[in-house]
Amino acid sequence: MKLRSEGIGDIAELNDVITAMKKGGATTLIVQPSPLTYRQRDRFIDPATRLVVNLKTALGLTIPQSLLLQATEIIQ
Repeated sequence: MKLRSEGIGDIAELNDVITAMKKGGATTLIVQPSPLTYRQRDRFIDPATRLVVNLKTALGLTIPQSLLLQATEIIQ
């Protein structure tokens, strides 16, 4: 396993960053909780195409049922 960190300074960069990660062979996207990622959560999920929800690291956030239904894996 190889870990790679990609920061985004603006939500407009999101699709380019995810595309570059896919081309680099990434199979998992880990998103740090923040006001930006919460407000833009749909934009993170749509281009990722694989969704794993880790409830252990949700840090007290309530994950919407609609998001859980789209998950390919849920980590308790």
